[in-house]
Order: sequence, then structure tokens, then C-alpha cells
Amino acid sequence: MDSYFPQASFFTEFERFVGSLAAKGGGDAPEDVLGGLESTLDLSWSSKNRILFHIGDSPQHGERFHNFSASRDKYYSSEPRGLAAECLLSQIKSTKIVYYFGKINDTTDKMINEFKSIGGEDIVNLADMKNPSNLV
Repeated sequence: MDSYFPQASFFTEFERFVGSLAAKGGGDAPEDVLGGLESTLDLSWSSKNRILFHIGDSPQHGERFHNFSASRDKYYSSEPRGLAAECLLSQIKSTKIVYYFGKINDTTDKMINEFKSIGGEDIVNLADMKNPSNLV
């Protein structure tokens, strides 16, 4: 059974890789989270085990998903590509993707609560990324 679990070195390497990433570009605080979820649904999920691990420090565009002012979000009143969280979260559920959100800070709280309101309490599993050992 232990062969199904990654070795400790995997977690160390994963932590090192994620720690080396740097965000750039954008111009406003929110991100295209729904676009990322859409891309996930476009993958060819051949395994029965389907896990999405989303690490984020900023919420989706739109006042519905954050507490930022309109001046901090270029798309405060609308989703830039017309994507609907309801549709995407429904597809994640029906595709049986287990969605984990690696929470870095509190700016994503409203988005996660909205996702849970839309898709049910079990749609998003939270992982507190302030402590990397939570990956285990």
C-alpha cells in the first residue's frame, strides 16, 4: 500500500518548486480563476483518481468573489470571458474531480465561500498553505 504514496523527497521537491515560483503581470489584484478551472476540465482525465490542487493568493474577478474595491479589479462587474462559476463547478462535480484549494491568505475566503454556496460544501477542500506539511 505504501507504494501508492509519494516518497518524502517528492514533497520536498514540490515545496522547493512551488517556493521558486513568482507571479508577474496582470495589473490588478484578482485572477482568472474560472479560466483555470475551465482549462482543467479540458484535460483528458484518463484515471479514475482526479485531483485538482489549486494554490492561490488572489480570488476570481468580480465583486461576487472578493472584497476589493472596483479600482483593484478591471472586471469588477463582469467575468472577462463570460464564464459562469455555476457551470464550471457543476462540471467539476460531474467529472468527479476532487478540488483542493491551497489557501495562502484571506483574500480568497469570499471566493471559496461563493464556490461552496454554488456547488455545495463538499465542492472545495481547503488546505492551509501557511504550513507546507499540510500537503502530506
